[in-house]
Amino acid sequence: MMIVNTDLFNIKRSWERKDQKGYPYQFWCIDCHGTLFANNYVEGSFGGAFFEECLHPLRFLSNRQDVKLILWTSSHRPVIDNALEFLRKKGIFFDYVNENPDIDNDKLCDFSDKFYFDVLLDDKAGFDPKRDWPIINQILKEIFQAGYHESN
Repeated sequence: MMIVNTDLFNIKRSWERKDQKGYPYQFWCIDCHGTLFANNYVEGSFGGAFFEECLHPLRFLSNRQDVKLILWTSSHRPVIDNALEFLRKKGIFFDYVNENPDIDNDKLCDFSDKFYFDVLLDDKAGFDPKRDWPIINQILKEIFQAGYHESN
């Protein structure tokens, strides 16, 4: 059994904060290129090879009513639509693209230019899909124990 630091990526702490404060959702902001798909720098393409390592954790999160997935990408809309369709066929469902309409501005925060998220996964922030998706898979197993099922 792999033993991992469950604070990695702030997943465990953000889940605990969500439960303690009674928030309805945990928001995952996930970059498209270099995180879900290999970078291929081809115009009109949503990326190179799909990182299969993300399948189990993202299917699990897609099926939770208390998680919202946000695709974070600078791609053009047709490319985004193609990527979302590819992901849907894999059982991965994103709620939003480059926004979080569930969180409103308040007295303390203005989310007009920077939307709210709990967990950020981006290769530009050091995320390594081959190394880190299996770790996230293990973290989710540890947090949810018997309630975590790896679907194929």
